Amino acid sequence: MPRRMRQPKQRSTVLDFWQEAELETGRPFKHIPEVGFRSEAHRREAWELHRDELEAKCRGFGHRWRCWAWWKYDAPADKPAHAGAIPPDGETEAEHETREDELLTFLAAHGYIDDAEAAAILAATEPGPYRGERELRAAEIIIKHRGTP
Repeated sequence: MPRRMRQPKQRSTVLDFWQEAELETGRPFKHIPEVGFRSEAHRREAWELHRDELEAKCRGFGHRWRCWAWWKYDAPADKPAHAGAIPPDGETEAEHETREDELLTFLAAHGYIDDAEAAAILAATEPGPYRGERELRAAEIIIKHRGTP
């Protein structure tokens, strides 16, 4: 009787909600059984497969935003120490904005802000609702480290 060949297990190429959230934010959902990644290798493999779509989604959240997985796996070694770190509990708004400014400075100084993103940052300083110091600081960082698009 012929033996049936064993088929290798197929890995799912679809991320579930929890896996996607973990790659975006770095927050594992270990308190929920059966969600997340089996291992660090599994997490990295998922990032490699879904990098482009997750990066597009994360950049849609705002010009300073990069996925946690980008900071972990793709950013150069000289990135700021807090890059990709989960913000500490009790962080003040001023501390948060300082961290964001440092990350944007790094991105701009190292060529990770493209023309479209730079233009969006500069356009955010034009008169209108919700324009404030944060947008002006971002524009100053872009002009200082990258120039105008």
